[in-house]
Amino acid sequence: MKVLAIDYGTRTLGLAMWDSALSFPLPKAPLRVRSDDEAIEALRAFVKAESVDRLLVGLPSERDRGKSWIVRKAHAFGLRLETVTGVPVEFVPEAFTTREAEALSPRPAGDDTVDSLASARILEAWLASCPRA
Repeated sequence: MKVLAIDYGTRTLGLAMWDSALSFPLPKAPLRVRSDDEAIEALRAFVKAESVDRLLVGLPSERDRGKSWIVRKAHAFGLRLETVTGVPVEFVPEAFTTREAEALSPRPAGDDTVDSLASARILEAWLASCPRA
């Protein structure tokens, strides 16, 4: 089984992969895009090339009222991605994953590779909560 986790952003999407042959998530290069349309097309091609079986989309916490717009946008993005790829999408709470990734990263704050480290944290949370065969 191959799983791709996505830390959704309007300009940068963090990506991390897990394969049932691996015991840990593997961060990938972040995807830099100009639009959701561009992101969907790039991910459609990636999912097909890598034979991805499941997609995880991180949903930020809605506790901060100022963040509710990004929660709605990430949710709509995930639903659209599922339709376009035909691969099931699960939404995973991702409160504080970027902060955790920044704390663990030797790279400076603002470096967008942190987004892929955040997606690895999303994948780790999913793996910890999901019984696998």
